[in-house]
Amino acid sequence: MRKKTLYRLRIMSLSIALPLLLTVVPVFAQEEEYSGVGLYAEISSSVNAFKITDNQYSNSDIRGQGAQNHTDMIFPTETPNFWDDSYLLLGYDGEKYGGSFRVREQPDVKVWARFGFIKASLGNNLKSVYADSLGADPELRIYVNEDAQYDHSWNTAVNPDNITDDVGVLVEALLDPVTIAVATGYFLPKYEWFKVPDTNIYHDKETSAYRYGARIGWDLGDFGKLNASYRIRHEGWPTKYQYKTNTEEVVPKSADAEVYYHEFGLYGSLHPLKDLSVTIGYNGMITSYLNEYYLADGSQVETGYPLVFRNGVNLNATYQVTDRVSLRTDNCLTVWRDKNYKLMGTSNTDGKWANFNLEPKRTADTYKEIDHFVLWNGLGINYKLTSNLSLGGYLRNMIGLYSVSGSTSVGTKADYSWLRDTWEAKVSLDLQLSSRSSVGIGLTFFGSMTQRSRDLNAESRSIFIDHIGGDNRNPKPDPVETFDKAFSVSIPLSVTMRL
Repeated sequence: MRKKTLYRLRIMSLSIALPLLLTVVPVFAQEEEYSGVGLYAEISSSVNAFKITDNQYSNSDIRGQGAQNHTDMIFPTETPNFWDDSYLLLGYDGEKYGGSFRVREQPDVKVWARFGFIKASLGNNLKSVYADSLGADPELRIYVNEDAQYDHSWNTAVNPDNITDDVGVLVEALLDPVTIAVATGYFLPKYEWFKVPDTNIYHDKETSAYRYGARIGWDLGDFGKLNASYRIRHEGWPTKYQYKTNTEEVVPKSADAEVYYHEFGLYGSLHPLKDLSVTIGYNGMITSYLNEYYLADGSQVETGYPLVFRNGVNLNATYQVTDRVSLRTDNCLTVWRDKNYKLMGTSNTDGKWANFNLEPKRTADTYKEIDHFVLWNGLGINYKLTSNLSLGGYLRNMIGLYSVSGSTSVGTKADYSWLRDTWEAKVSLDLQLSSRSSVGIGLTFFGSMTQRSRDLNAESRSIFIDHIGGDNRNPKPDPVETFDKAFSVSIPLSVTMRL
């Protein structure tokens, strides 16, 4: 398949227990930038002053309006969206208590208080990480997507080390050199009532959604630090329950009536040399569905693929080459297998493209597992031209390959392959006007390539037009492999002021 080889190579007891623990087992967060400064304020804004994007599509003669070559342009005279990366931050940070309010499109708030070695925080801006990401954005992570179609972008990932997931209550015990942390998020119970036919008897089932996290860290002094983190999320849906045939027992009618997401990580943030820092991380995620459920006829069936296990590794490093030059790299690999054929992006709603993780095992067993492979590599350099002027460069690339071959959903041998290759190169010039203000200007190049196999396109909706030349009297076009590209250039501007 054209270019395929090349790109392959590039490639409820818990609900009770944890709140109790929060009162007696006070998560360590990295020291905040404004720690102990008293009152502070910061305003930051960034926007693209100019952006041009060229979109190129293969076989556009047999494809629809959305797959025609075109160029998009954004000029300074256009109305810019300043909210994307802009905010106003107001706060107070003292020895015993503090808080902050960040004004942006979705406002954030955080308050905290410290009692000896115990620190408690709450709000919706509670990012709490222990491992040092060494400037990587996103931080240490594992790529995951539970939606109907895979969204291949830089940020479709989770960070298990952020045990708060930014929202909720956080309690930290700062026990040098060991730190212990627990966090709790949302808990939204809601009851659904099931009426027994021809009676006034009701049975209830609870809708529940919660998230808890825990972490332990060990400070090794000058050599670095180690930590282990864990986060659990749960969702329960009473609407996915029913009465068991000829009984008053409420039973699940879908494998996703109860879903657990277990996210965990092991990290080492080390300084093996004076000028070298390295962070190594393993991230894992287990999505757990019910092992069994009941069909409409009352029969009990096994779930087709009740556990989806994702594995991810991270390797980040920074090296201070000289007093003026520094290098950094961040790398992330995520792999997993499942039978969710919806993730292949066909927009096909027939039974061949269902999420077979949730189907009966006897059905799911007839389908091959899909291989998911996501690889990110980033490399950056920063050169301090003067004491207040810096020149930076950063190149990142992310490859996502989702493929399955053999006897698949069409019932015959097929080769489904969806390859996405995205890269971005940035050059930036940052000027420190004073200790409290800075401005920046950059030049960003972005490119993406998407390749879909012929067999996958044959099963996909809206890829090709219905009839050659748009005439109903003509035959339908034969499916072919497609290869689409996009390239853009933009000029980002940014200003930051601190009071």
